[in-house]
Amino acid sequence: MDLQAEELARAQHLLEAFPQQAQALDLLAHVYNNQGNRTQAVALWQKLVAMNPGHAGAYDAMARVAFLAEEHERAAQLWHKALTIDPRMPGGHARLAKALMGLGQMQEAVTALQKALEISPQASASHYLLGEAYRQLGQYEAAHESFHAVLR
Repeated sequence: MDLQAEELARAQHLLEAFPQQAQALDLLAHVYNNQGNRTQAVALWQKLVAMNPGHAGAYDAMARVAFLAEEHERAAQLWHKALTIDPRMPGGHARLAKALMGLGQMQEAVTALQKALEISPQASASHYLLGEAYRQLGQYEAAHESFHAVLR
């Protein structure tokens, strides 16, 4: 048995042993996702949020899958749900901003990035994205300040 098959078998065994445990379901979903079976992973995360609607991590994980598939609208919706549950989710506002930028919603992206920087003021990636959003809005002075913050 190769390593991936063993990983999958062990995760499935854990879920069989603990079928009502959110962590077991989430683990199996992550295994499927890491092995490239995103359809099965999303199905499990949907089952997880049906069992536990307050599981922000499942919404975040589904949003990441949607974003990678360039489904920016779906990703933004899912990140909004995740951030409603956990407004201080590490990196959540920055990931939401990327989806909003993909939709051309630069002002909304600026708002999300400002929240990201309130949570993590030194996040250079958020400063960079904020500079890019300001640049696309034609707010060049603000863009300059954000890009300068990246260098600091």
